Amino acid sequence: MLSLSKIKTQNQLNPSPPVANESESDAYLREAENADRRDEVKLLYGIQLKSFAEHEKDLSQNLTILWATIMGQCTPALQEEVHGELDYMSKPSTFDSVWLLQSLQKITVGVNKTTNKYYSAFKANKKFYSTHQNANEGIDEFYNRFENAKDLVILFKANVVDFDALPVNEQLTEPAATKETTMQKYLAVALIMNANKVKYDSLWNKLENDLFVGKDSYPKTIGAATHLLTNWKVAAAPNARQNPTNNNQDRRPTKCQFPRH
Repeated sequence: MLSLSKIKTQNQLNPSPPVANESESDAYLREAENADRRDEVKLLYGIQLKSFAEHEKDLSQNLTILWATIMGQCTPALQEEVHGELDYMSKPSTFDSVWLLQSLQKITVGVNKTTNKYYSAFKANKKFYSTHQNANEGIDEFYNRFENAKDLVILFKANVVDFDALPVNEQLTEPAATKETTMQKYLAVALIMNANKVKYDSLWNKLENDLFVGKDSYPKTIGAATHLLTNWKVAAAPNARQNPTNNNQDRRPTKCQFPRH
């Protein structure tokens, strides 16, 4: 919400200062104009306050509806689990749906108030590194599972890798590198390497071979990694019935055949 001073500046309603050798009539006109400007600023400020109050009311109603909708989708047993969370008592009054969704995510993976937090972090990291693309799984479905596994690690306040050390090393060659850009690079590599081996073994080989000639072709963002996996041309498997070393149509027998008597 804008302050009075910002409203004055944005709408060019700042009062006019007195000028040198100003006559009494000019001063009267200037003050009258300044009074009109002050009234207009108050009017705009009042309109803004009313709009803000209506927005707050709508937001409160929407949060209430969202909370009720989420809880309504839960079984009675799951609702009881939520009610048993240590910080539950302070959440319904603010309809904190973000907390509610995070709590439900923890509960559905087997985490509750009695769970060891280090065990939970270990399980989340283990799930992240074991999230491999299945043979018949599309990129979108695989990416969604990958993202869910990553979010679960963050939910338990664990890291898939030491992101305090990596940015420091990255900044030696790229001074503008941040924790976010470094994490994007790591997750991009993780997505590529967790893709299906049968489909993307040739891609892995190419990326490794490029490094040997001084070219780093690994994608730098999770979006670029998804694009690469989606558009990579998978080599067709050789036909077992066809001799791959003989591409001509020579149908002569491969062995000597003797006439039978």
